[in-house]
Amino acid sequence: MSDQKLIIGYYRLSMEDDSEGESNSIINQRKLVKDYISNIPELASMPFQEFYDDGYSGSSMERPAIKQVLELARENKVQCIVVKDFSRFARNYIEMGTYLEQIFPFLGVRFISISDRYDSKDYIGKSSDIEVQFKGLIADFYVKDQSVKVKSAVSTRRGKGEYCCGSAPYGYRINPENKKELVIVEDEAEVIRRVFELTNQRYSKMEICKLFNEEGVLTPLQSMSRRQKSDSKKAASRGLQWTSDMIRKIVDDKTYIGCMVYGKTKIPDPGTGKEVPVPRNQWKVMENHHEPIVSKEVFEKAQSLQIRYTKKSKFDRETTLLGGYVKCGNCRRSLTSSSPVHGHILYSCAYSKGKEDTGCFAGKADNKMLEHIVLAEIKAYLRQNISQEQMQQSMRKQHEDSIEAYKTESADCEKCQEQIKIQNRQNYEKYHEGQMNQNQFMEAKKQLEEERERLQKRVQELDELINDEKEILMKKNIPVEQMLKYLGYEKLTREMLEEYVQGDTLSEILEGGFLTTAESKQIARQLCSALWVFHSMGMVHRDVKPDNVIIRGKEAVLIDFDASRIYKSTIQEDTQILGTTGFAAPEQYGLSQSDGRADIYALGVLLNIMLTGEHPSRKLAGGRMGRIVQRCTMVNPSKRYKNILHLLEVL
Repeated sequence: MSDQKLIIGYYRLSMEDDSEGESNSIINQRKLVKDYISNIPELASMPFQEFYDDGYSGSSMERPAIKQVLELARENKVQCIVVKDFSRFARNYIEMGTYLEQIFPFLGVRFISISDRYDSKDYIGKSSDIEVQFKGLIADFYVKDQSVKVKSAVSTRRGKGEYCCGSAPYGYRINPENKKELVIVEDEAEVIRRVFELTNQRYSKMEICKLFNEEGVLTPLQSMSRRQKSDSKKAASRGLQWTSDMIRKIVDDKTYIGCMVYGKTKIPDPGTGKEVPVPRNQWKVMENHHEPIVSKEVFEKAQSLQIRYTKKSKFDRETTLLGGYVKCGNCRRSLTSSSPVHGHILYSCAYSKGKEDTGCFAGKADNKMLEHIVLAEIKAYLRQNISQEQMQQSMRKQHEDSIEAYKTESADCEKCQEQIKIQNRQNYEKYHEGQMNQNQFMEAKKQLEEERERLQKRVQELDELINDEKEILMKKNIPVEQMLKYLGYEKLTREMLEEYVQGDTLSEILEGGFLTTAESKQIARQLCSALWVFHSMGMVHRDVKPDNVIIRGKEAVLIDFDASRIYKSTIQEDTQILGTTGFAAPEQYGLSQSDGRADIYALGVLLNIMLTGEHPSRKLAGGRMGRIVQRCTMVNPSKRYKNILHLLEVL
């Protein structure tokens, strides 16, 4: 089959189609396509390959099999694609027309829809019949009509107070006796109450995380996985560490005071599946929907004690020390700064100017006073944590010593294996010269082989121990010397702010619109540099996405290493599937072991979203940046950039 192009048979069955009868089943589609091909000699002689998506709607091209088909087409490996009807390939009229009229002709791919009696070979150099276009339009209208009807039905059910989501939030489960109601899961509810209690005692999110991680409290993902799945070992291996984002989501969630909040997003164009955020004041809140876990008083107190950070612009271009870090406690907008007067800068809420009863901060805060308060808070945090960090730093030396000892033992095992090879050769020479009989030779060989296997097994154990120690070191890499240095500072510095005060996530920044090419490249280059350090230690991040990138001033910082792992060349595939859908590379779904190229894939998706606001499968960035994204997101890892430094050079 070497250089000959393929004929592809593609089949699709969505859950909605399930009730339409067996004519649309995968089996019948396969039979119809194969019978059609066998009756046309020019098609029957081609090498045939089939792909199918079972349980996927045709309204979106986000389907694994169709992605593989299109990837093969882009690689010029496809001669013809055969489907039962147009709706099997796509129900989106515009998308279907784009492929028929532009993409497939450009790629030289022939497209056949059997039931629609359509063969693109008959339309070379001209547009398709109006009948074909109407069929595509009808399929598109069908999806949109279904979308509107489902949305209307769900809205009616919500209006009656029924719970309509597929799964219950953390702390609750769906009542098995009445699936329209939520009931409390008491052990999870205790954790939630404790989060609010600690927050109201002025514990920071990071302090709560640290406490829960030390106590081994199950994370929301662990708890819900164990509750919903029988495989508790697999569930326990996921989401092992509490993060500040988990705490924030719990403290912000009105579900825990008995409210059901919906309408946070909407789909302006039914059938596309593309959601856009809805302003907070337009959200629909149904109070007393279910039994609360905490009281309104406890919830409101936790809200008032939270310190939140919201964006002011795509990049913090302020020249003031606190620029981008101070905000109004009411409207949560960043405070604007005045021009310096006698060394003082005044911060005020621009939203409150000229308005009455806004509830916003109506005064002016002096920068010197704010800097003094922030410096005192940072020093208090340092004093509270530094003794514990020093202890962890001393433990770091123990882990480093363990690694050296394991490496020394591993080297000794390798030497012993070489000695065994030499001894085997010497014994063979003695046997050949008659100094040993056959029994003596075979007995000696057996003993040496057993010893060699024992040494090989020990080397593998030592490699695993070294990797485990490296992972521990990654988590204990705390710069105590830096903390001691900051403790002696008399003035607040931007460096201290960036180290101990959280900035905006890239996800929050992108809510304000796309970034320019220059801004996107700047962030991508900084992330490449961070990932290069990570990869050079044999680690893979595996969850590069906008929520895990913090923008501090003009610096992009990569966070959240919960999904990271050490690359092991002896393992063929990942032992657990982690990462975020849309950003996770295909190999992270168990196809093979993920290495640094999985992060390159995610970074390519991230770069495209910064430039277009869309996943590259929906809308690819134009020009040179689009070509970079395309190579980063190739399905086959070997066709991506060979390493993160290569991508950095290209950028």
